[in-house]
Amino acid sequence: MDIPKPKSIPVPFFGDFDKKTGAFWKVNNYALGRQIDVCVSPTRDTYVKAKVTDGHTVSSEISAEFDTDWGCIEVIENARRGVSAKVHFHNIFREWNLATEHSESDLELTADYRPAGSFWCTKLIGLYRPDLDGARVCRSRASVVVQDSQYRLAVGGEIELEDRRNSDGTKHHDHRWLKGYSMGFLYSPTETSQYSITYSPNRESNGVNYDLSLFKKVSDSVTVAGRAEGKADFRNIPPPRISLGASWSNNDNLVRGFVNSNREYGLSYEVKLTAQTHITLGLSSFLARDSDETQTNVGFKLCFC
Repeated sequence: MDIPKPKSIPVPFFGDFDKKTGAFWKVNNYALGRQIDVCVSPTRDTYVKAKVTDGHTVSSEISAEFDTDWGCIEVIENARRGVSAKVHFHNIFREWNLATEHSESDLELTADYRPAGSFWCTKLIGLYRPDLDGARVCRSRASVVVQDSQYRLAVGGEIELEDRRNSDGTKHHDHRWLKGYSMGFLYSPTETSQYSITYSPNRESNGVNYDLSLFKKVSDSVTVAGRAEGKADFRNIPPPRISLGASWSNNDNLVRGFVNSNREYGLSYEVKLTAQTHITLGLSSFLARDSDETQTNVGFKLCFC
Protein backbone atom coordinates (compact mmCIF):
# COMPACT_ATOMS: atom_id res chain seq x y z
CA MET A 1 0.00 0.00 0.00
CA ASP A 2 1.44 3.34 -1.05
CA ILE A 3 1.52 5.97 1.66
CA PRO A 4 0.64 9.39 0.23
CA LYS A 5 3.42 11.93 0.57
CA PRO A 6 2.66 15.15 2.44
CA LYS A 7 1.69 18.02 0.21
CA SER A 8 4.51 20.50 -0.20
CA ILE A 9 3.59 24.04 0.83
CA PRO A 10 5.66 27.14 0.05
CA VAL A 11 7.99 28.29 2.81
CA PRO A 12 6.96 31.75 4.04
CA PHE A 13 9.42 34.49 4.87
CA PHE A 14 9.72 35.40 8.54
CA GLY A 15 7.93 38.71 7.94
CA ASP A 16 4.93 36.78 6.53
CA PHE A 17 4.18 34.81 9.72
CA ASP A 18 1.28 37.13 10.60
CA LYS A 19 0.59 38.47 7.11
CA LYS A 20 -2.91 36.98 6.81
CA THR A 21 -4.06 38.71 9.98
CA GLY A 22 -2.11 41.94 9.48
CA ALA A 23 -4.79 43.58 7.31
CA PHE A 24 -7.27 43.45 10.21
CA TRP A 25 -5.13 45.67 12.49
CA LYS A 26 -3.69 48.24 10.06
CA VAL A 27 -4.70 51.79 10.88
CA ASN A 28 -4.62 52.84 7.22
CA ASN A 29 -7.37 50.35 6.35
CA TYR A 30 -9.86 52.20 8.57
CA ALA A 31 -8.55 55.76 9.15
CA LEU A 32 -8.82 56.56 5.45
CA GLY A 33 -9.22 60.34 5.56
CA ARG A 34 -10.13 61.42 2.03
CA GLN A 35 -8.14 59.39 -0.47
CA ILE A 36 -8.29 59.05 -4.26
CA ASP A 37 -6.30 56.41 -6.17
CA VAL A 38 -5.97 56.30 -9.95
CA CYS A 39 -4.29 53.50 -11.92
CA VAL A 40 -3.80 53.39 -15.70
CA SER A 41 -1.89 51.06 -17.99
CA PRO A 42 -0.79 52.80 -21.21
CA THR A 43 0.83 49.57 -22.46
CA ARG A 44 0.78 45.95 -21.42
CA ASP A 45 4.04 46.31 -19.45
CA THR A 46 3.60 49.83 -18.08
CA TYR A 47 1.56 50.95 -15.06
CA VAL A 48 1.05 54.48 -13.76
CA LYS A 49 -0.48 55.14 -10.34
CA ALA A 50 -1.42 58.35 -8.54
CA LYS A 51 -2.62 58.74 -4.96
CA VAL A 52 -3.81 61.85 -3.11
CA THR A 53 -4.63 61.65 0.61
CA ASP A 54 -6.22 64.40 2.68
CA GLY A 55 -6.03 63.36 6.34
CA HIS A 56 -4.37 65.53 8.96
CA THR A 57 -2.16 66.83 6.13
CA VAL A 58 -2.42 66.58 2.34
CA SER A 59 0.04 64.21 0.68
CA SER A 60 0.40 62.94 -2.87
CA GLU A 61 2.29 60.16 -4.61
CA ILE A 62 2.84 59.31 -8.28
CA SER A 63 4.54 56.10 -9.42
CA ALA A 64 5.35 54.46 -12.75
CA GLU A 65 6.23 50.77 -13.10
CA PHE A 66 7.86 49.13 -16.13
CA ASP A 67 7.92 45.33 -16.41
CA THR A 68 10.76 43.59 -18.27
CA ASP A 69 11.89 40.03 -18.89
CA TRP A 70 14.41 40.21 -16.04
CA GLY A 71 12.28 42.12 -13.50
CA CYS A 72 10.71 45.53 -13.15
CA ILE A 73 11.58 49.18 -12.51
CA GLU A 74 9.43 51.49 -10.38
CA VAL A 75 9.90 55.25 -10.02
CA ILE A 76 8.03 56.99 -7.18
CA GLU A 77 7.57 60.67 -6.47
CA ASN A 78 6.24 61.39 -2.98
CA ALA A 79 5.48 64.87 -1.71
CA ARG A 80 7.13 64.12 1.65
CA ARG A 81 9.95 61.68 0.87
CA GLY A 82 10.91 63.00 -2.56
CA VAL A 83 11.88 60.84 -5.54
CA SER A 84 12.89 57.20 -5.16
CA ALA A 85 13.48 54.32 -7.55
CA LYS A 86 13.04 50.57 -7.07
CA VAL A 87 14.64 47.92 -9.28
CA HIS A 88 13.69 44.23 -8.99
CA PHE A 89 15.78 41.44 -10.53
CA HIS A 90 14.22 37.96 -10.76
CA ASN A 91 16.34 34.79 -10.43
CA ILE A 92 19.70 36.50 -10.88
CA PHE A 93 21.58 33.44 -9.56
CA ARG A 94 20.10 30.07 -8.60
CA GLU A 95 16.67 31.48 -7.75
CA TRP A 96 18.03 34.43 -5.80
CA ASN A 97 16.00 37.62 -6.26
CA LEU A 98 17.49 41.07 -5.79
CA ALA A 99 15.71 44.38 -5.19
CA THR A 100 17.27 47.82 -4.78
CA GLU A 101 15.62 51.00 -3.58
CA HIS A 102 17.30 54.35 -4.16
CA SER A 103 16.18 57.67 -2.68
CA GLU A 104 17.82 61.05 -2.30
CA SER A 105 19.94 59.90 0.64
CA ASP A 106 19.32 56.17 1.21
CA LEU A 107 20.27 52.96 -0.52
CA GLU A 108 18.55 49.71 0.41
CA LEU A 109 19.34 46.25 -0.98
CA THR A 110 17.14 43.18 -0.50
CA ALA A 111 18.09 39.65 -1.54
CA ASP A 112 15.76 36.69 -1.01
CA TYR A 113 15.95 32.97 -1.74
CA ARG A 114 12.81 30.83 -1.81
CA PRO A 115 13.07 28.09 -4.44
CA ALA A 116 10.15 25.80 -5.22
CA GLY A 117 10.26 22.51 -3.32
CA SER A 118 12.89 23.66 -0.80
CA PHE A 119 12.46 23.31 2.97
CA TRP A 120 14.03 26.67 3.83
CA CYS A 121 14.22 30.27 2.66
CA THR A 122 16.10 33.40 3.64
CA LYS A 123 15.96 37.15 3.17
CA LEU A 124 18.81 39.65 3.57
CA ILE A 125 18.30 43.42 3.75
CA GLY A 126 20.98 46.12 3.87
CA LEU A 127 20.48 49.87 4.35
CA TYR A 128 23.04 52.65 3.91
CA ARG A 129 22.03 56.13 5.10
CA PRO A 130 24.59 58.99 5.06
CA ASP A 131 23.98 62.40 6.65
CA LEU A 132 24.91 65.81 5.32
CA ASP A 133 27.51 66.31 8.07
CA GLY A 134 29.40 63.14 7.12
CA ALA A 135 27.86 60.75 9.65
CA ARG A 136 26.30 57.54 8.38
CA VAL A 137 24.27 54.52 9.41
CA CYS A 138 24.63 51.01 8.00
CA ARG A 139 21.86 48.63 9.02
CA SER A 140 21.44 44.99 7.98
CA ARG A 141 18.69 42.49 8.71
CA ALA A 142 18.79 38.75 8.02
CA SER A 143 16.01 36.19 8.48
CA VAL A 144 15.87 32.42 7.94
CA VAL A 145 12.84 30.08 7.98
CA VAL A 146 12.88 26.26 8.05
CA GLN A 147 9.67 24.32 7.43
CA ASP A 148 8.46 20.75 7.83
CA SER A 149 5.77 20.08 5.22
CA GLN A 150 4.55 16.91 6.94
CA TYR A 151 3.68 18.68 10.21
CA ARG A 152 3.05 22.02 8.45
CA LEU A 153 5.24 23.78 10.99
CA ALA A 154 7.68 26.60 10.21
CA VAL A 155 10.34 27.96 12.55
CA GLY A 156 12.12 31.21 11.82
CA GLY A 157 14.31 33.91 13.24
CA GLU A 158 15.55 37.37 12.38
CA ILE A 159 18.55 39.40 13.53
CA GLU A 160 19.27 43.09 12.96
CA LEU A 161 22.75 44.66 13.12
CA GLU A 162 23.65 48.34 12.99
CA ASP A 163 26.89 50.27 12.51
CA ARG A 164 26.49 53.96 13.37
CA ARG A 165 29.47 56.28 12.81
CA ASN A 166 30.09 59.98 13.41
CA SER A 167 31.49 62.35 10.79
CA ASP A 168 35.06 61.70 12.01
CA GLY A 169 34.64 57.93 11.66
CA THR A 170 34.29 57.21 15.39
CA LYS A 171 31.47 55.12 16.82
CA HIS A 172 28.29 56.79 17.95
CA HIS A 173 28.11 57.25 21.73
CA ASP A 174 25.15 54.83 22.14
CA HIS A 175 26.30 52.46 19.42
CA ARG A 176 25.22 48.81 19.62
CA TRP A 177 26.06 46.28 16.96
CA LEU A 178 23.10 44.07 17.87
CA LYS A 179 20.02 46.17 17.25
CA GLY A 180 17.61 43.36 18.04
CA TYR A 181 16.41 39.89 17.15
CA SER A 182 13.14 37.97 16.89
CA MET A 183 12.05 34.34 16.72
CA GLY A 184 8.76 32.69 15.90
CA PHE A 185 6.68 29.69 14.96
CA LEU A 186 4.01 29.29 12.28
CA TYR A 187 1.58 26.36 12.31
CA SER A 188 -0.80 25.85 9.37
CA PRO A 189 -2.83 22.70 10.06
CA THR A 190 -5.11 23.30 7.05
CA GLU A 191 -5.22 25.52 3.99
CA THR A 192 -7.75 27.79 5.73
CA SER A 193 -6.24 28.15 9.21
CA GLN A 194 -3.00 29.55 10.58
CA TYR A 195 -1.48 30.12 14.02
CA SER A 196 1.69 32.07 14.65
CA ILE A 197 3.67 33.39 17.60
CA THR A 198 6.66 35.73 17.47
CA TYR A 199 8.72 37.12 20.32
CA SER A 200 11.66 39.47 20.77
CA PRO A 201 13.60 40.82 23.77
CA ASN A 202 12.34 43.90 25.58
CA ARG A 203 15.32 45.98 26.68
CA GLU A 204 13.33 48.21 29.03
CA SER A 205 12.04 45.45 31.30
CA ASN A 206 14.61 42.73 30.56
CA GLY A 207 11.71 40.58 29.37
CA VAL A 208 10.15 39.68 26.04
CA ASN A 209 7.61 41.14 23.64
CA TYR A 210 5.23 38.53 22.27
CA ASP A 211 2.60 38.48 19.53
CA LEU A 212 0.19 35.59 19.07
CA SER A 213 -2.00 35.63 15.93
CA LEU A 214 -4.84 33.33 14.91
CA PHE A 215 -6.45 33.14 11.45
CA LYS A 216 -9.40 31.03 10.31
CA LYS A 217 -11.38 31.08 7.07
CA VAL A 218 -14.79 29.87 8.24
CA SER A 219 -16.38 29.78 4.78
CA ASP A 220 -15.84 31.14 1.29
CA SER A 221 -17.06 34.56 2.42
CA VAL A 222 -16.35 34.75 6.20
CA THR A 223 -12.93 35.07 7.83
CA VAL A 224 -12.09 35.58 11.50
CA ALA A 225 -8.84 36.55 13.23
CA GLY A 226 -7.51 37.04 16.73
CA ARG A 227 -4.44 38.56 18.28
CA ALA A 228 -2.80 38.78 21.71
CA GLU A 229 0.25 41.02 22.15
CA GLY A 230 2.09 42.32 25.15
CA LYS A 231 5.23 42.27 27.30
CA ALA A 232 6.29 39.84 29.99
CA ASP A 233 9.21 39.25 32.35
CA PHE A 234 9.80 37.33 35.57
CA ARG A 235 8.70 40.22 37.80
CA ASN A 236 5.68 41.58 35.99
CA ILE A 237 3.24 40.04 33.49
CA PRO A 238 0.68 42.69 32.51
CA PRO A 239 -2.47 41.56 30.70
CA PRO A 240 -2.07 41.36 26.91
CA ARG A 241 -3.95 43.48 24.44
CA ILE A 242 -6.60 41.24 22.88
CA SER A 243 -7.91 41.98 19.38
CA LEU A 244 -10.72 40.27 17.49
CA GLY A 245 -11.43 40.81 13.80
CA ALA A 246 -13.72 39.48 11.09
CA SER A 247 -14.47 40.05 7.41
CA TRP A 248 -17.35 39.20 5.11
CA SER A 249 -17.30 39.33 1.32
CA ASN A 250 -20.25 39.15 -1.05
CA ASN A 251 -20.25 39.86 -4.79
CA ASP A 252 -16.83 41.59 -4.62
CA ASN A 253 -18.03 43.78 -1.71
CA LEU A 254 -16.03 43.48 1.50
CA VAL A 255 -16.90 44.34 5.11
CA ARG A 256 -13.99 44.21 7.56
CA GLY A 257 -13.69 45.26 11.19
CA PHE A 258 -11.95 44.73 14.50
CA VAL A 259 -12.13 45.67 18.17
CA ASN A 260 -9.54 45.31 20.95
CA SER A 261 -9.29 45.52 24.72
CA ASN A 262 -7.90 49.09 24.53
CA ARG A 263 -11.31 50.28 23.31
CA GLU A 264 -9.98 50.77 19.80
CA TYR A 265 -12.06 49.71 16.84
CA GLY A 266 -12.25 49.96 13.06
CA LEU A 267 -14.90 49.24 10.43
CA SER A 268 -14.61 49.47 6.64
CA TYR A 269 -16.99 48.73 3.79
CA GLU A 270 -15.59 48.32 0.27
CA VAL A 271 -18.10 48.50 -2.59
CA LYS A 272 -17.34 47.57 -6.18
CA LEU A 273 -19.21 50.10 -8.34
CA THR A 274 -17.84 48.91 -11.68
CA ALA A 275 -15.09 46.58 -12.82
CA GLN A 276 -12.51 49.39 -12.41
CA THR A 277 -14.08 51.55 -9.69
CA HIS A 278 -14.16 50.85 -5.96
CA ILE A 279 -15.18 52.99 -3.02
CA THR A 280 -14.31 52.22 0.60
CA LEU A 281 -15.97 53.85 3.61
CA GLY A 282 -14.10 53.77 6.92
CA LEU A 283 -14.87 54.43 10.58
CA SER A 284 -12.19 54.09 13.25
CA SER A 285 -11.20 55.08 16.77
CA PHE A 286 -7.57 54.78 17.84
CA LEU A 287 -5.56 56.00 20.80
CA ALA A 288 -3.47 59.07 20.07
CA ARG A 289 0.29 58.77 20.41
CA ASP A 290 1.55 59.25 24.00
CA SER A 291 -2.02 59.75 25.19
CA ASP A 292 -4.98 57.77 26.49
CA GLU A 293 -7.46 59.84 24.46
CA THR A 294 -9.11 58.26 21.42
CA GLN A 295 -9.34 59.89 18.02
CA THR A 296 -12.38 59.03 15.91
CA ASN A 297 -12.00 59.19 12.12
CA VAL A 298 -14.54 58.92 9.31
CA GLY A 299 -13.33 58.84 5.72
CA PHE A 300 -13.47 57.30 2.29
CA LYS A 301 -11.19 55.94 -0.43
CA LEU A 302 -12.11 56.15 -4.10
CA CYS A 303 -10.11 53.92 -6.45
CA PHE A 304 -10.13 53.96 -10.26
CA CYS A 305 -8.05 50.92 -11.24
